[in-house]
Amino acid sequence: MERRHHYLFLSGLQTYFARRTSAEVRELFMNTAILDLAAGMILIFEPIYLYQQGVSIFRIMLFYLEAYVIYFFLLPLGAKFANIKGYEHSLLLASPFWVLYYISLFLVGYYAPIFLFIAPVFLALQKMFYWPGYHADFAQYAITEETGREVSNGLVIAAMVQIVAPFLGGALIKFFGYPVVFILASLLIAISNIPTMLTPEKFVPKDFSYFKAYRRLFKPINRRALLGYLGYGEELILLTLWPIYIFLVLKSAFSVGVLAAVSAGLTILTVLSVGRLADKKNKISLLRLTSVFYMFSWLLRTLQSGAVGLYLFHIFGSICKNSVSVEITSLVYNRAKNYSVMKGVVLFEMILVIGKIFAIVVVLVLLAFVGQGSIFWFYSFLFAGVASLLYRFL
Repeated sequence: MERRHHYLFLSGLQTYFARRTSAEVRELFMNTAILDLAAGMILIFEPIYLYQQGVSIFRIMLFYLEAYVIYFFLLPLGAKFANIKGYEHSLLLASPFWVLYYISLFLVGYYAPIFLFIAPVFLALQKMFYWPGYHADFAQYAITEETGREVSNGLVIAAMVQIVAPFLGGALIKFFGYPVVFILASLLIAISNIPTMLTPEKFVPKDFSYFKAYRRLFKPINRRALLGYLGYGEELILLTLWPIYIFLVLKSAFSVGVLAAVSAGLTILTVLSVGRLADKKNKISLLRLTSVFYMFSWLLRTLQSGAVGLYLFHIFGSICKNSVSVEITSLVYNRAKNYSVMKGVVLFEMILVIGKIFAIVVVLVLLAFVGQGSIFWFYSFLFAGVASLLYRFL
């Protein structure tokens, strides 16, 4: 009887994991696990680092505005390269620009403010080569019936890595400073390319029109997608303002790293469950439900409680964000596979970028009219909550 119960438990556990994952997706998982370790050590600390170097929040927003505007116009060129040379070649080419971005960030604080203008260019180039190749590679080789679980499994791998990464990054910053983190992250980025070289890429070159990519944005058939993906404006707040706010409350980069590590660990079971539900239930209905919870997570952040409240709100927000991400990403990949892989993922990325640019403009307007006091944080988090409701239009 005990053996039977053990078998049933393992059988039930297996339903949370994709079982027919292709070799290409497994390689992508290994690649992103190493990249997530590199990025996880520093991503949440990037805006904090700039803030600690005396860069104002207004200037930090201009930093990211430059990066996303450049990326918006380079994105179809990145898609064109990936469609001709191969998705994995595109991922490979993104690596040196990522390293140059980290070098430029380092130089902002230690040598020359001019790198505040140079670093966003390298960030845009990294995104140009990385995201079209990554999304297209995943969409091309994902198993349609298991896309939700494959996406959630990828996020779980990322969460497992991020249990260690931000804690490690915070500890290294505390004891050795930012330069050590930048160097270690750059080395990991170089190593991350090894898994994608394990098997030769099977690829048939295809053309991709630069100008048609922009025309697709405004086709009537894509209006709901345009409105829905604009919700990613909240992610801009999450990646830039929220880390600075946590730092202002907790007073140290190490404490920020601990918070990020704890929340990553607690999201794992939720993400696995959502991935299985996304394969079994209607993805749109599930997305509409989880987007409401995510909106409430932002409204809770407007309460601006102390450290305990911040921990609770961050963890709840992380669970909701990852749940929404599983549903949206699996939806994007399935639709792209049924339509056109590269056209589908580029449409998604372009609207996502527009949403983030719009969010930056909103934040700049808020800073201009209300300054950097508590009312600024309230309206910024309120805007993120409203933006997250746009996901319902998908």
